[in-house]
Amino acid sequence: MEFILSAINKVVLFDNDVFLVDELKLLDKKLPSHPLVITSRQSELFKMIQDKLEPVDLLILKDGLPSTNTANLVVKLKEINAELQIVVVYDKKMEDLLVTRLRGTGVADVIEKPQNLEKYLSLARKILKERYNWAGVEATQEAKDQELELDEGRLIAILIKDIILTAKSFFNIYLSLSANKYVKILNAGDPITEDLLEKYIKKNVENFYVFEDEHLKYIKLINAYVENELIKSPQGIEKNTDLLLHNGDNVASNLAKAGINRENIQVAKDFLQGTYQFIRRSRPGDQGFSKLLSTLIDHEHASTVILLATLLSKELGFESSKTVKIVGTAAMLHDIHLIKQNSAVIESVLQYSTKEEDRALFDCHAKEGAKYLRELKIFDEIICQAVEQHHLRKSIKGERTSEKINLVSEIIGVCDDFSNVVLDAKNPEAELDQFLIDILPQFSLKIQKGFESIVKGKKKKI
Repeated sequence: MEFILSAINKVVLFDNDVFLVDELKLLDKKLPSHPLVITSRQSELFKMIQDKLEPVDLLILKDGLPSTNTANLVVKLKEINAELQIVVVYDKKMEDLLVTRLRGTGVADVIEKPQNLEKYLSLARKILKERYNWAGVEATQEAKDQELELDEGRLIAILIKDIILTAKSFFNIYLSLSANKYVKILNAGDPITEDLLEKYIKKNVENFYVFEDEHLKYIKLINAYVENELIKSPQGIEKNTDLLLHNGDNVASNLAKAGINRENIQVAKDFLQGTYQFIRRSRPGDQGFSKLLSTLIDHEHASTVILLATLLSKELGFESSKTVKIVGTAAMLHDIHLIKQNSAVIESVLQYSTKEEDRALFDCHAKEGAKYLRELKIFDEIICQAVEQHHLRKSIKGERTSEKINLVSEIIGVCDDFSNVVLDAKNPEAELDQFLIDILPQFSLKIQKGFESIVKGKKKKI
């Protein structure tokens, strides 16, 4: 499968070449989804490198910029992010001693400066293709078809029915027998066939399992597959939505198991970008909301809230990719405290549970989730506020409240309520009517009109 270099990636050029800046303006028009960003200011560069919500995939530094010691700059950047991939380029041939010193600081390569932005794109594609290559997994040493004792906390489930068929498995695949008991059924490199999958589906086995680090590669494989499918062979709204949400389900599973780390943020960002692009190209309302509704029902709560929130953002006129990704990130993390607590009880059940411990967990999860995100010092405050406020309402039983709730919080709140009340119901179609009468009026008029427009499949002035 071909590696796609797009705005999902972020490639920063640290260069003061005015001709490159002029080229960039042309490239913006010719290829708006390109990943290149140019800066010649160190303050701006450091800000980009410290941005964990939009992490830099590749940094290309030009040697010899005024008032810049390249080797010292690399050392400072590596102190911020030791895993940052850096390539140094030069106009004039470097002395071997300087090249050796630069390599000693951890740069990936020192090469002659590319002639134009097209060459920079080719260079980035070559480097990142290797970094995001999912075929690097090797067979582990355990024997197949024998009972193994493995730490279940390190393994993540993937639905058998949704597995992408490839000539050879990119992953070591396990079946769960009981708590911490597994059997390996496939080595990385073994053939993976439809007959094999059908065999286990007929036995009512729902999931295969892979280790956490391989699961990240699995998400990247799905992301590339989904992007190819959506671009090359557009299908019906149900099929495309199902493809996208399958990716979101795996992102949610990975967050639940592995917690928040730099690479998780990266793969989540890929999913959010894919969702944003899908919504921009699609008009789900025109296909009938009931079709979209039936597709959402079988997916994880987090991924359905993300898709609905992105759809609502578009309806409200949010056009900026960054703004929509802020909404998507808040949607992805709105129940982070429940995830951290490994709650086996879904939110809609917790809310109305008669058990004191369930109610206590529900009552504190928004506040504790926001507190956790603030302590990480990764996310914008508006995201933390949305997590904290997603159960606050503008109106309750027809009476206005004095709550000061930002619009992002309301977007997450209405999509969260819709998922809990409608999608978790035995009869979602019937519950939808009640949702529009009883729950939607709790939100601001702008949210009400935007959500009604989605449901009814037609535009309304907001």
